[in-house]
Amino acid sequence: LGPKDRLKIISEGGDCASDAPAYGFGFNPAWVHDEVTHYTDAMNTTSINEFRVGIAAVGTQEDGCSPDDTTCGYFLCYCPGVGDCSTDDQYTHRAGALRVTESIRGIALDFDFPITSYALGIHVDCAYPGGIIRCVAKDGAATDWGLYPDSSFFATGPTATDLGW
Repeated sequence: LGPKDRLKIISEGGDCASDAPAYGFGFNPAWVHDEVTHYTDAMNTTSINEFRVGIAAVGTQEDGCSPDDTTCGYFLCYCPGVGDCSTDDQYTHRAGALRVTESIRGIALDFDFPITSYALGIHVDCAYPGGIIRCVAKDGAATDWGLYPDSSFFATGPTATDLGW
């Protein structure tokens, strides 16, 4: 691995050497983050490259995929950075797969639902219907800059101070 390597994400079932990058990622192809290869041992024989591709806008088709199925999802294609990785045929290695579940395409207010000081309605457009989208909120004023709810709140479930679930 080296600091000039690149990672390209292509559609499921594609060919690394001929397919263009898939739509829906902030950075695709992606450079090695900060162009730094990290070594995990004193002899510099084991290395790690970090690629940041941004937020996925489109989820993968999950129908019929088992949790450990590596053929479902986007394919990850690797260019060893010997050249400039500017053409599709330089991506010579399939590096794995990436599964994006419950990709949210858009969120909009539902004006048919009464908006009050404690409730509002939203429409959530997700990549594939039938999924579950969980929301959590904490009580307090908008100017309360304390603990914000995030996905870690789903592990424990709602508490006495949660407004909705």
